[in-house]
Amino acid sequence: FEADTIQLDATPLDTDNDTEFAPPTWTLDVAPLVALRCAPCHTGGSKLGGLSVDTYAATQLLSSACAGLTKGAAIALKSSGDPGCTGTAMPPAGPVLSDEEQEILKAWVAAGQPE
Repeated sequence: FEADTIQLDATPLDTDNDTEFAPPTWTLDVAPLVALRCAPCHTGGSKLGGLSVDTYAATQLLSSACAGLTKGAAIALKSSGDPGCTGTAMPPAGPVLSDEEQEILKAWVAAGQPE
């Protein structure tokens, strides 16, 4: 992948001659994206805002910024500037996530945040 973008490598599923795509997963699609775009501020000793993206399990905890949602869902909403979350849109400085990167996050959340 390129250093400044992540590409979704969805796997086609053959379902009776209809082609569908497997949803993004944490391991294959989301973890590389957040490692590049979120981890510099949200891992280990640098868990700004109480968010750590070190592990899948960490993204499944409840968010304090987006009431009733997991931290994984909050990543998707805050990176799109959704007004339903408190605090600053992410990232606060530097390049914003590309449309494709935002779509990966949205599709992951819509699919139930599969690991």
